[in-house]
Amino acid sequence: MRRRNVEESHAFSSEIAQACGIYELGGLLLDAEDRFTAAVEAYEASPQEVEGQSLLQLLDRCGYYGNTCMACLLAQELGLPFYLFLRIDGQPVIHQYALQSVWSDGALSCACAGYVRMSEAEFLAWWRRHKQTVQTKEYRSQLRARAAGSYFDRLLEGAGMKWGGNIDGFLVSLQERPSVSAIIENRFTNKESIFSYDPARYYRSDVFTWHPLFLLRDALHVPLLLCTYSRRPREEHLVGLARVSDFPADPDKLSYVRHPMNRRGGIPGGCIVNTPEHVQKWLSMI
Repeated sequence: MRRRNVEESHAFSSEIAQACGIYELGGLLLDAEDRFTAAVEAYEASPQEVEGQSLLQLLDRCGYYGNTCMACLLAQELGLPFYLFLRIDGQPVIHQYALQSVWSDGALSCACAGYVRMSEAEFLAWWRRHKQTVQTKEYRSQLRARAAGSYFDRLLEGAGMKWGGNIDGFLVSLQERPSVSAIIENRFTNKESIFSYDPARYYRSDVFTWHPLFLLRDALHVPLLLCTYSRRPREEHLVGLARVSDFPADPDKLSYVRHPMNRRGGIPGGCIVNTPEHVQKWLSMI
């Protein structure tokens, strides 16, 4: 079973996510009025994998069930439906499942609330209704190569459309009743040192990427956190940490909140750590 994901893997960011309980969402769709319309995930599987398995059994067996429950929770806190699309290799239909989270006896689970079989034309019409924002930023060459291997990306791009924006990470508080407690944006540097790398310098050319994150932060009333990682030699096991300001002095700039562990006014290069324990300590002080 293959989850739709064109992002390049990074070992330390995956380690941080697992250790700190950071979940992710494959896509969050917006209409032309900047209103969220649906939360989505997409998977591909072979006929052998799905034989005799319900969707939830398949997700559990492949290690996706826990994240799916949390993604359903995020969607419900936004008042949105959560849809999972499944394409079985060689079949001409797309299976759409409506899922919802269930909180019972102190445990979070998810349940299927609806099921529809779609043709490719029906899926594309559904997507056109639910995603009406224009993708202004082209995929980098590495992302284009991975998208070429994705059935859903090939189908959408063949019709002149693109996948919706993903959410790199979100935290969930499990006190009393689970709720989303923070949104996380991951950024990666290849050429510039993580100690000097600051996404705020590139904000004007990247504003359309940040805009949905601001909408999401404001809708949930939670902090927006920034994690910077590096793919440079001897920096692969470091992360820079920052909280994006909720009320910047200049709305056309990206600014940060000061933090006790940060020595440089809140920028991610001012708080570089190298263990999940340090990240957890930083998060406890947000």
